[in-house]
Amino acid sequence: MRVIAGKYRSRPLTAPPGRHTRPTSDRLRETLFNVLAPRIEGSVFLDLYAGSGAVGIEALSRVAREAIFVEQAAPALKTIRANLSSLKIHSGYALEAASAAAAVKRLAAQGREVDVVFLDPPYEHADEYELVLNLLGDTCAKLLATDAIVFAEHTKRYDLAASYGSLHRYRTLRQGDAAWLNRVALKTGTLTQPRSVCGVAGYLRKRDGGWIAFAAIVNGGPRFKHVPLYAAIGAERHDIEALLRKY
Repeated sequence: MRVIAGKYRSRPLTAPPGRHTRPTSDRLRETLFNVLAPRIEGSVFLDLYAGSGAVGIEALSRVAREAIFVEQAAPALKTIRANLSSLKIHSGYALEAASAAAAVKRLAAQGREVDVVFLDPPYEHADEYELVLNLLGDTCAKLLATDAIVFAEHTKRYDLAASYGSLHRYRTLRQGDAAWLNRVALKTGTLTQPRSVCGVAGYLRKRDGGWIAFAAIVNGGPRFKHVPLYAAIGAERHDIEALLRKY
């Protein structure tokens, strides 16, 4: 494993020993942070079931204000500390040695606010999704800042509910066995069926031996151009022509 981008770009990371931890792959992290790019700088990033800490470290590398790592397995905690030490990261993070549910409750009780939550429990522990997402959408909802986003990585064989209290699913992304990368409508339609003047859809394209998240801007029907997904996210209608000219 390695850090994908930012100030620690290409620096190696280690994974906890054994098969009890399933680190998010480099490819998945790259795609995740392409989607999250506009949100990371200055954010508070909550990495639940942190494992190696690779996802939270990626956020720090991309100038998140703080990363909170939550992990209860002793080998994984040791690995997170080792990875942080190897990168000489001595501040800007917190390490919670607790279950995800216990940490969410404690952080909410402390009055903390987070901007991005990433949770990736062991796939076989489906009950953890229900437990933590229900907490975030209900009794611990105050932990989430205004416009906070929650990413839940899960196997494609398991489908999450459409809502958990105040949390509502608005995007599903699929890649391989991980169900958080798929072609999605970001604004007013899909790539093949735009519902109005413009639509934005995300997908993957293979390039230079890796996978890069791209978007297609659809302008009034068949005319479209490919642009990096992070550039298209948040684009309002008046930005569409500017994106088309740029790319």
